[in-house]
Amino acid sequence: MKLERIRVEQLRQFREPFELAGLQPGLNVFAGPNEAGKSTLVRALRAAFFERYRSNSVDDLRPREDAAASPSVEIDFAAGGTDYRLRKTFL
Repeated sequence: MKLERIRVEQLRQFREPFELAGLQPGLNVFAGPNEAGKSTLVRALRAAFFERYRSNSVDDLRPREDAAASPSVEIDFAAGGTDYRLRKTFL
């Protein structure tokens, strides 16, 4: 599987839409200062592939100051020569 793009919205510190596109084959390195959102993007990937959209285990994805937020993740990836898009909105 090859990740190509991830987009998040209303997810922890990413209140506004944030997109990371143009991921290349091989190793992609995420670098930035503390609290920049590196771990949040990894958590979003995990949630998109492994968590149910109504699961209470994703409560931590909401921005702290917005209990009504509906965190969303959109991932473009390729597997077996086919392109896919996974969209998931939680809570």
